[in-house]
Amino acid sequence: MTLPRSSPATGAYRASLLKPGSYKMTVTEAGFQTYTTVVTVATGQISTVDAKMAVGSGSETVDVSSNDVPLLHTEDAQLSTTFTAKEVQNLPNPGNDLTYVAQISPGAVMNTSSASSGPSGYGNFSVFGLPATSNTFTLNGTYENDPFLNIQSSGASDLLLGNNEVSEVNVVSNAYSGQYGGLGGAQVNEITMSGTNKFHGNAVYQWNGRALNANDYFRNQTPNLTPRNFDNVNQFGARIGGPIIKDKLFFFADYEGMRIVLPSSTLVYAPNQTYINHVLAAASPLDYSMYKQLFSVYQNAKGYSTATQSAADPNAVSYYSTQTAMTTENLLTARVDQVLGSKDTLFYHFKYDKGVGPGITLA
Repeated sequence: MTLPRSSPATGAYRASLLKPGSYKMTVTEAGFQTYTTVVTVATGQISTVDAKMAVGSGSETVDVSSNDVPLLHTEDAQLSTTFTAKEVQNLPNPGNDLTYVAQISPGAVMNTSSASSGPSGYGNFSVFGLPATSNTFTLNGTYENDPFLNIQSSGASDLLLGNNEVSEVNVVSNAYSGQYGGLGGAQVNEITMSGTNKFHGNAVYQWNGRALNANDYFRNQTPNLTPRNFDNVNQFGARIGGPIIKDKLFFFADYEGMRIVLPSSTLVYAPNQTYINHVLAAASPLDYSMYKQLFSVYQNAKGYSTATQSAADPNAVSYYSTQTAMTTENLLTARVDQVLGSKDTLFYHFKYDKGVGPGITLA
């Protein structure tokens, strides 16, 4: 396409709203050598090229094979990191959480604080000392933050699913330019895949469980060798895309789901045998059966056989009791792209996320 000159005084040209990818740029002017180069356009950043044209005849061409990134970024103080779909999916990512991708960008530090510690405990990561509430997440340019805490949006699992549908994730740090607005933390831009003239898709399944995890060191020190906690993590997904009308209308759909059983251990105190014998011996015939039934609940509880004498209470034993919590989540997304003309396209993106979080644990 031919670009109009946006600034006659400086000879600057600007091409806006380009789709991320590689573009061949050719600059021609009468009396000068033709300048040709390849420009890589990424989400969330401005690609600047200085065309240096030598005097010559119109038939001479200077072909620059690559557009190297300069060592110094003089336009602004932003740091931009782009991850391709292959990089996103090959990244070791527990839970396939999209926010995890941003944690390996420059200046990002994982947040290990809890929400009870104040605003610094919210969110998954901070950038250059700014709290996680300064980060902004967008999906295809649409705001995707939690409206209450201003952190990443999430579903029942507290994970931001959608790892299998993104074609690119771009993280911009020190984002103080007016185009972003809001706060100057990380701007995490996620671009979803779309259909093409060829059908394409995949199917993925990931599993982790007790068989792949060693027992806790301190559980191995108990007299009866407290066994490993039961946990079971199943994550799966599938996507498909293709043409509806060749060169005109395309579709893309993605499904992701998870079924997770995670354990949590709690220190439990229960009456020891000496105390039980003393109470039963002193109980009246009317109360004996009631106490007997009550103490049997303690003695038959899972983990009681591994209990040891409590140092804090001579009448009690203590042991670690394990509770399990079930988490389910299902994500369904779809996208339709329509080509309106040589310069105009239209797309519609649908997202449905439903699940049940681990609100209650049962022994």
